[in-house]
Amino acid sequence: MERDDAYIILSRIFSGEISAEEKIKIEQWMAAAPENRLLYEEVARLLETAVPPPRPPLPDIDSEWRRLAGELRFVLDRKPHAVRAKPGASYWKRLAATFQISGMLRPAMVLAGSVLFLAVAVLLWQFLNPAGTIEYSTSDSRDTV
Repeated sequence: MERDDAYIILSRIFSGEISAEEKIKIEQWMAAAPENRLLYEEVARLLETAVPPPRPPLPDIDSEWRRLAGELRFVLDRKPHAVRAKPGASYWKRLAATFQISGMLRPAMVLAGSVLFLAVAVLLWQFLNPAGTIEYSTSDSRDTV
């Protein structure tokens, strides 16, 4: 019997899933050489000293459902509040209040507007200013491209 087969049969012995003919095979294998007996004893000793990992605790399903229901109730019970600009506020603040733009969103909107403006300006500059002409000359001729 090959060593890999022996490991497979040894694992089945210690898990309690061995058949009668496999048991005879392993007994013959252990009697064939003292190294085989030592291997069997080493595997047996390792499995005896091995500690199975602890099982994670099971969650309390009822309390988890209650917690989830509480979170959902909190989200569903929230009502959007009306944002109003203070009297005398600038046009942009009143516009932001109209669309209920939060304080964190304003810098992002300014940045996006700046990038958009810059992109449009670059594109317009490229289309409205065609590339200039290039003149070059050699000893024989002078060309304009």
